[in-house]
Amino acid sequence: MPYIYLCKQIHKSDISVFGATCLEMLLSNLFGKHTVYEHGRHTYSFVIDGTGNTILHPNLPESSAVYDIPIETFERGTHLSPVLESMKRCGLH
Repeated sequence: MPYIYLCKQIHKSDISVFGATCLEMLLSNLFGKHTVYEHGRHTYSFVIDGTGNTILHPNLPESSAVYDIPIETFERGTHLSPVLESMKRCGLH
């Protein structure tokens, strides 16, 4: 199972960088294997990398050590294309 690393710079009051703090967490701890939300039976979380490969998805085989499965394998709706492209750019334009 892949890890996620969350890091943030620590600044002094004069805005200079003092250091950094980081958190390492298994993605399975952040998103359960089959996390489903209360909005409906088709609402769940998934994680992709910057190229659109699936890192975490309810339909991704647990035994899969291959991380080059495009998210479009699981998410096929054409209305999702703009959302997936935005996710690949981390929401940046």
